[in-house]
Amino acid sequence: MHERLSSGRFYGETLRRYESAGLTLTESVYLPGTRLPKHSHTNSYFCLTLRGAYREVYGSRQRGCNPSTLVFHPADEIHANEFLDKGGHLFRLELPAAWAERVNPHSSVLRNAADFTGGPLVSMVTKLYSECYQPDSVSPLVIEGLALEIIGELSRRQTFKRKAGPPRWVNQAEEFLHAHFAEKLNPTAISLLLDVHPVHLARGFRQAHGCTMGEYLRQLRIEIASRYLASSDTPIAEISTLVGFADQSHFSRNFKRLTRMTPAQYRAIFCGR
Repeated sequence: MHERLSSGRFYGETLRRYESAGLTLTESVYLPGTRLPKHSHTNSYFCLTLRGAYREVYGSRQRGCNPSTLVFHPADEIHANEFLDKGGHLFRLELPAAWAERVNPHSSVLRNAADFTGGPLVSMVTKLYSECYQPDSVSPLVIEGLALEIIGELSRRQTFKRKAGPPRWVNQAEEFLHAHFAEKLNPTAISLLLDVHPVHLARGFRQAHGCTMGEYLRQLRIEIASRYLASSDTPIAEISTLVGFADQSHFSRNFKRLTRMTPAQYRAIFCGR
C-alpha cells in the first residue's frame, strides 16, 4: 500500500513557493529523523538537495541524497524517504501534466527515474533556484526557458545511454580521465596508452559522450569542484588547484561559463545565505 498525492505533508514545511508557466517551484525543509512512508506524486518533478541528507528507496533500489544531489522522479513513482541527523533542505521543480504531454511525443525522458551529483543538470536547477529566490518581471520567461533546457539536457543524456555500447577503449579513456582529472592530460598520449589511433579515439569518445575529451574533462573538474563547494569549507583557491586548474581566476571563469554562477554564489546556495 502507498499514498498517492499531489501536495501536503510529503512536501515538508514550505519556506517558499513560486508558480510560473504552469510550473511549481518549492523550497522546503524536513526535521532530522523524519520518515516518509511509501508514496507517489501526481506530477513528475526534479528534487535538489541544498543542505542535509536523506536516504530514498524506490522499487527495489535505493539512493543516498547529499548536498548537490539532483533526483528526477517520474509521475506516480513509488518511493519512501528517511531524513538523517541534519534533516533536509530541498528545492523542487514540479512539472504539470500539460508539460509531460508536450514532451512525451518527442522523448520518453519523463518516464524514467534518474539522479545526478554535480554536473550541468545540477547547475541548471541551482540557477533556477537562484532565479526564483529573488524574482523580477523577467523571471517567468527565464524560469520557463531553464525548465525546457533542463528537460532537454536530461533527454540528451538518456539518448546517449541508449546507444549501442561504445568500444572498450572509449570506456577505458573515460576511466582514465576520472582517475587523472587533476593532471595535465594530452589526448595523443592517452591514445598511445590505450593503443588506439588518436582519430578513432576522438571520434568514438564524441559519439559516446557528445563532446570532446577536453570538454568532458573540463565538465568533470567543475562537477568535482561543485561537490567540494557544496559540502566543505575548503577555500576556493585550494579547490581550483585540487581539481586541476592553473589558478583561481581560470577556475572561476570556467565555473561561471558552465554553471552561470561564480563559485562563491554556488557555495552560498548550498551553505546557507
